[in-house]
Amino acid sequence: MTRAAAMLANDTQIAKIYTETTQEADDRFRRVFDFRPDILETTPKGLMGAILHVAPASQVGTRDLADRLRNQFPEARQVGRGQTVRSRWSGSPATGTGRHVR
Repeated sequence: MTRAAAMLANDTQIAKIYTETTQEADDRFRRVFDFRPDILETTPKGLMGAILHVAPASQVGTRDLADRLRNQFPEARQVGRGQTVRSRWSGSPATGTGRHVR
């Protein structure tokens, strides 16, 4: 995650980069689903993985940026729409934009 964040740090198409460790993502997941103990009991820790959230610059279309970042980081497991770009990977950098990347 830190490698991908460093690679994107000076990218003019990206307004903001936020990182989330596996532990932070897991903690957030557990806060969101605290009312569903059945989900929490069956979800293994670390399932979320580290995440890189990327907010595109105002003049940049999320679809175009997502396509570019998908090519740059083919390890991305999933890309989904959102107000920020979210990327997830297991041990290797991945990223996406305006889409949720796993």
